[in-house]
Amino acid sequence: MPEGAGGLGSERGLRGVVPEVGAPGRGTGVAIWDMEGHAGRGLRDLGVGGALANPARVVLGSSLPGMGVKRSLQSGGTLLGFLANILTILSTATNYWIRYSGGHSGLWQECSGATCSNIPCQSVLAATGACTVLAAGCSIVGLVTGLRILCQEGDSRGRTTSAIFFLCGLLLLIAVTGYTVKNAWKNDVFFSWSYFSGWLALPFSVLAGFCFLLADTIMQSTDAISGFPVCL
Repeated sequence: MPEGAGGLGSERGLRGVVPEVGAPGRGTGVAIWDMEGHAGRGLRDLGVGGALANPARVVLGSSLPGMGVKRSLQSGGTLLGFLANILTILSTATNYWIRYSGGHSGLWQECSGATCSNIPCQSVLAATGACTVLAAGCSIVGLVTGLRILCQEGDSRGRTTSAIFFLCGLLLLIAVTGYTVKNAWKNDVFFSWSYFSGWLALPFSVLAGFCFLLADTIMQSTDAISGFPVCL
């Protein structure tokens, strides 16, 4: 083979696998016109050629686990929010916050046997009732926004939903703490299931808020990582 032809052939073989930096008219990049051929087949024997020959496949595959975790957190947050919603409404609407000899009482009525009457206005009870009603409203709004995030892919209101559930938990904490301070010192009074439903709704609301917050953080991290260029 002529010397010139051999040199040209060697140069072409080299240019097919060696990156070009600062090539005239092209800027900095990678010589890719032969990557799918010689270099791709050579690396495929090592088990990594397919990934390197198709960078888009690498990026897509690496993002799937994060998307699965985000979806799981959103589903878990919605379920926890639903449970918190049920418990908050149940606690607010029922009259079994405390039991005593001869009857039981809630936030709005006190019952003796089969007869119930409205409780006269008291500051602590009024504050407790207001906080539980607001907590129930926040829980409903948080559940609706959580379902919307779960059904609409790419919805970016995760932080708003988490803030709503955190506010719901704070309102429940104020309500049950104030009611506890009011009645804990009474000897003939025992807390009942409506009261404990309010306490149980509190951690569910907080956990739902954390689920949506973590899901939103994962989504933002995935978007930030996908924005970086991939050079192989």
